[in-house]
Amino acid sequence: MLRMRYALIAICIALPALGTSLTPTSVYSQWNTSTYITGPVSKVDFNSVPGGSGGFWNTSSGATYENYNITGPDGNSWYLTSAYVNNDSGLESKRDGVGQLNVTLPPGGVTGIYLWAFAVNNGGAATSDHVQITFSDGTSYTFASPGTGTSFSGPITSFTLQPTVAGDGILLWEIDTAQGNGNFGSGDPSQAPEAVTFALVGGGMLVLFGTRRKFVNLTKFVS
Repeated sequence: MLRMRYALIAICIALPALGTSLTPTSVYSQWNTSTYITGPVSKVDFNSVPGGSGGFWNTSSGATYENYNITGPDGNSWYLTSAYVNNDSGLESKRDGVGQLNVTLPPGGVTGIYLWAFAVNNGGAATSDHVQITFSDGTSYTFASPGTGTSFSGPITSFTLQPTVAGDGILLWEIDTAQGNGNFGSGDPSQAPEAVTFALVGGGMLVLFGTRRKFVNLTKFVS
């Protein structure tokens, strides 16, 4: 019985790590509404990262720009470069289908994010192949449009971009963020149950469990 109580407590402690995210949209004008975000939008583009076009940051520390840190892990090594592709400048991973872009967001994280990125093939051209994005709360999806946005019920502190096709790399050129939560009660589909709901349910289970145990003990005492 005691083990069960400890298990329930552990579950309740772990649940706040879960996040809720609105279904992603590729339409910027839809993302930049109260359905997805509240508060002002902050923009950062990487076409003027110190080092200029052709700069390399092939270390685990990567490149830092306006409180954003970007690294380019490629298996057991590192590869990150600034590049100019299809009239867009940004930071690019290695074009081998393995290289990633890991982005650490400013301190405190963000609750709404819209980014501009696409896959690049070995010929140096943007492709329509899907890019996979994985956020720090475990939410993950793929997108084909150069832009994609969503929002979360809790702060996101980082994300990873990876191509889904062999031989491709990733070019990232702009990130827009917001601090305010979206309207999660508007009926929009979500990808995960909200952590607060789970915590309340878990807390209720603990109360009921404890009440039942006390009632059983009292009954034994009276009898």
